[in-house]
Amino acid sequence: MQPNDTLSRANLRRLMLAVVIVCILLAGILIYQSLRFHVVSTTPSTDNFPVNSPVLFIDFNKPLAKTTLTTIWNPGVNSTYSISGKRLTINIQSVLQTNKQYTVTIKHVASQTGDTVGDITYTLTPKDIAYSELPTEIQQAIFRGQDKNPPLGRNAITFGGTDGLISQGISTYQTEALKQAIFLFGQKTKTTITTAVIDDSTINIPPYNSDTVSDYFTMLFDLTINKTLYHATLLYGDVTTMRLQLTTGNTQVYDSGDINGATLQ
Repeated sequence: MQPNDTLSRANLRRLMLAVVIVCILLAGILIYQSLRFHVVSTTPSTDNFPVNSPVLFIDFNKPLAKTTLTTIWNPGVNSTYSISGKRLTINIQSVLQTNKQYTVTIKHVASQTGDTVGDITYTLTPKDIAYSELPTEIQQAIFRGQDKNPPLGRNAITFGGTDGLISQGISTYQTEALKQAIFLFGQKTKTTITTAVIDDSTINIPPYNSDTVSDYFTMLFDLTINKTLYHATLLYGDVTTMRLQLTTGNTQVYDSGDINGATLQ
């Protein structure tokens, strides 16, 4: 056997030993991480948080002790919490704003065996997400909330700025249809709408073009619903009927279809 062959085999054995040691260390780290008290997941994902979600579920790998927790929101959000098994539920009681950044920090979380975690902090930027695309658990939570607080109807919504539309030629019939469209938007998104305010300084009436908007005249304005800003397109062809489309960012999130204001009187 040549000396070089002996050296190569020795190097190979050392390399294989090093690989085994690394694998053992990695396995040990994985086992440690799986055994230590930690968060497994959140629902919804904090990276894709729906603006109308009434809850944040945080699931751990061990059953939780029912201790007193501290929850801090920045900016301020009213919330409560409950503990069941391995799940911590944060119940959101304030109306969140689309595309506004919130930070929530949870302190003093402990397991039933006495393990603790440091402060848990999440950053949320709520988004408008179609109800059909929400996680099943969030859909169920929204329905449960509606059962406790069913929508009261469009007359329970505080509207502002409709006089500006009337001054631009929209009829009272059409403003009633607009109110109904906004209420239906709340039903579609499973949200209880409390306020809807039109910024009359943004009202714009583009020149009519039958080639692009057949059978409709168009009015554009900004509309704030529950503190979330939308760009509204009002389409109308007569003094009773109107159609509302809402856009946030560059995405249309709602189209009411035609609503006849005369039938709402």
